[in-house]
Amino acid sequence: NIGTAGVDASKAPILEAELRFMRAWYYWHLVESFGDIPFTLEPTESIITTAKRTPADQVYEQIFSDLQYAVDNAPLTNTDYGKITKPIAEAFSARVYLTRGRYEEALTYAQHVMNDYGYGLMPNYADLWKMENEKNQEIIWGLNYSTNLEFNDGSNVGHSMYLMEYDTQPGMLRDVSNGYPNVRYMPTKFLLNLFDEQKDARYNSSFK
Repeated sequence: NIGTAGVDASKAPILEAELRFMRAWYYWHLVESFGDIPFTLEPTESIITTAKRTPADQVYEQIFSDLQYAVDNAPLTNTDYGKITKPIAEAFSARVYLTRGRYEEALTYAQHVMNDYGYGLMPNYADLWKMENEKNQEIIWGLNYSTNLEFNDGSNVGHSMYLMEYDTQPGMLRDVSNGYPNVRYMPTKFLLNLFDEQKDARYNSSFK
């Protein structure tokens, strides 16, 4: 719908490059995980009760097409950290070509990224884990969190918000293996009722 969305004509290819990259990104994760998958280029606007698998090779054709568009139309740099750029698209292209055994194309893109855009290894490996180095010369595509904590609640600890307060149970101590029990989020009753408490191994009667 970019052509009818009223965006500036000069920005339309860049926005489409971002969209095509993300479509390739998500389809790649699906096809790598499951092989033949349901595949469509049309928006889902109603309930669909059937699913047909599309051969993985066909899905990859679209992934390569989308990534090529992103390589050709994404900007070299972007002041909005985390937005798709040409080197990001080339780096991911190298990864996808590598997984498909197309080594020459993978090498070409990888060499572009390593040699043409100023990326490089940090002199001291330990410096990668310093908070002040959250953005550094090694990062090609980084997750972007807001500096405003009001918008960032749970951004890096959300996985712990579902954990029950197990350390109040007899004999239980808080540890790394079992996670930090923040006890803030709860699945909906509908979601919980989708699982059989008697058969699902994730239920543990001693914690009820």
